[in-house]
Amino acid sequence: MCDLNQTTVWIFCRVIDNFGDAGVAWRLAKNLQHDLSCQMVLVIDNFTTLGRLLPELNHQAIQQKVNQINIIQWNDEHTLSGSLKNMPNPDLVIETFACELPDFVKEIILQNKALWLNWEYLTAENWAEDMHLLPSLQANGANKYFYFMGFSEKSGGLLREKSLLPTAAKPVSGSLKTYIFAYSSNTWQKWFACWQKIMPNMTVSLAGNQIRLPENNACYRQAVFVPQSQFDDLLAQFDFIVVRGEDSFVRTQYTGKPFFWHIYPQENQAHIAKLHAFWQKVYAYFPPELVKAHARLSDELNGAVVLSDTERTQNFMILFENFNKWQNAQQQWQAYLFSQKSANEKLIAWLNSQSTSSIHAC
Repeated sequence: MCDLNQTTVWIFCRVIDNFGDAGVAWRLAKNLQHDLSCQMVLVIDNFTTLGRLLPELNHQAIQQKVNQINIIQWNDEHTLSGSLKNMPNPDLVIETFACELPDFVKEIILQNKALWLNWEYLTAENWAEDMHLLPSLQANGANKYFYFMGFSEKSGGLLREKSLLPTAAKPVSGSLKTYIFAYSSNTWQKWFACWQKIMPNMTVSLAGNQIRLPENNACYRQAVFVPQSQFDDLLAQFDFIVVRGEDSFVRTQYTGKPFFWHIYPQENQAHIAKLHAFWQKVYAYFPPELVKAHARLSDELNGAVVLSDTERTQNFMILFENFNKWQNAQQQWQAYLFSQKSANEKLIAWLNSQSTSSIHAC
């Protein structure tokens, strides 16, 4: 076996979906650095977004160390090359979300016989499980492996810290404390109007700046944006959650709270298949009477259908009147996720399975 504690890891990230991309890259770097005690280098192009998640970040320094992780700003190739020359040569290079590595980095991979992973977007679709960790021979002669996180033993798992434990939710009665971190949509004003009619005492905290607060409604307020390190504690304060992105999406599932996922929209509604693949797994834990109501509202939120006011109201009434059943279903899904190995554990196991010639430092 290789001594993985001597490993150097380079992670590259270009931020497309704001906090989702940066959140996954930073959490991946933290978890691997902690579990491997390795030399960790994170190269990322958007310090503004990462800085919202990591207030310790110095926006003026293109190269710095935060929490034992080397962080380098991904700027022009010449400047980046100079910054990386100060780092130990990599044994593992991870490009997140097909961000396309600079040519000089590909050459370093080849020269150092480093393992090369493309860390893909999270999906529950079956094809991703079939593609997980398959190699693809690149033009420079190196193999690039495709890592697909997912929700089953066959997949690459989900990022999770060893210190994170499942929590038991208490039965909810009375008004709901709701948290929304989502994308802009015409659906929101319709949902707010519906909630004000059937759940007038619901309190709603809106994170980010993409959703407009309803006028003259004291039950709705702007949420304070918190660093990634405080996000789990923030979610624990709420009963009902609507979340976007990827990192926030996974952390919400770990709470065991009822939620909707506002998935990142794609052209030709390609995101809907991804949305349905996920919920079909979760619906196995839902009481039958809740599946249709949740599915119709999830589809409306994500642009697959437009509901009438009557249908929207009926579906929300079904969910809210059976809220504790909904919560119990999400608790069962939470237990299912915690029963599996995390993505960081699965990745480390895979690294251990590679021959000594695959990891140059061994």
